[in-house]
This record gives sequence, C-alpha cells and structure tokens, in this order.
Amino acid sequence: SGKLGKALKLGGESDYLKISPIDLKNRPFTLTAWLRIDEYIEPHDEFPLFSGGVREKSKGLHVGVRVKRPWFGFYANDVQGISELSTGKWYFLAFVQQAEHHEAPTGPDEAKETGTLQKAYWTASREIYVDGELDMARKCEPYQATLDYVGTFWGDLKANGALDEIRLYD
Repeated sequence: SGKLGKALKLGGESDYLKISPIDLKNRPFTLTAWLRIDEYIEPHDEFPLFSGGVREKSKGLHVGVRVKRPWFGFYANDVQGISELSTGKWYFLAFVQQAEHHEAPTGPDEAKETGTLQKAYWTASREIYVDGELDMARKCEPYQATLDYVGTFWGDLKANGALDEIRLYD
C-alpha cells in the first residue's frame, strides 16, 4: 500500500518507468513524490527517483537520494540536501528549479550600466524540500535536457521501495 492509497512498488531489479521524454531545458519545473526507501543501493546509499538526458554537465538529470540525503543533480552540477532519510518511512520530497532568461544589453550605455557585454543567457536556482520544509537551496546553471525515467538512474540503478503521488509541475 502507498502513502495515499496504492503505490508504485519498486523491487530494485527491472521495476522502473521509461516515459516519453519531457523537455525541461531552461524552464522552471517542480518534481514531487512520496517515497519509501526499503533498501539503499550500495556503495553510495542511493535511491533513484527521476533521471533523463545524457551524462554530461547540466544535461544529465539524476534526482533522488544519495548518501542517504536528497540529491538534485544535473550531472556535475548537483545540489545535495542535509536531511538524512531513513529506510521504512514515508517522505514527501519536492525538487524545484527556478529558471530566468536575461536579455543581452541593447547598446553600449546599457552594457556599461549592467557591467556586461554578454549575449542573452539563463540563470537558475534549485530548492530541495523534505516534508514541506526547505532542506537546501542554491544558485546554479539551468538543466539542459529531458526527463526520461522514474525509479531509476538511466536504467542502471533501480530503486528498492515505493513511490506515490508522482508529479511534474511547470
């Protein structure tokens, strides 16, 4: 049984979801789920929730638990929470990316005023929530790819536990 009725039971072997790719490039999004960890995956005490893209900096989404703490990773562009999560207990996790587009200066006066000659660019911040409480926040580069899997990191590491009320908000 799940936290709120039935749940997706993951047995650590071939139990995961491969979904149609959802484009998350340079946009705000929130991933949420209730999770219960039955057993961590060694050697890094991991529990994979979401993954996608490719294994390149800012293009590889890996979201879940690592070293028993919430993990919001974009492959070499990661944020780790501070709360240690125990096995056998339900937790509600939320992973939020805020993304903002900045226009390039339109002329020399504006460039002088802003102190930049950059082209248009994106900035982002990430927040991790555990049971409704902010666990960690950090500015970062925005994610640059897709969401492709639930319950695994790219089909390699597979979760052993249960997921309930899995959601993506944009």
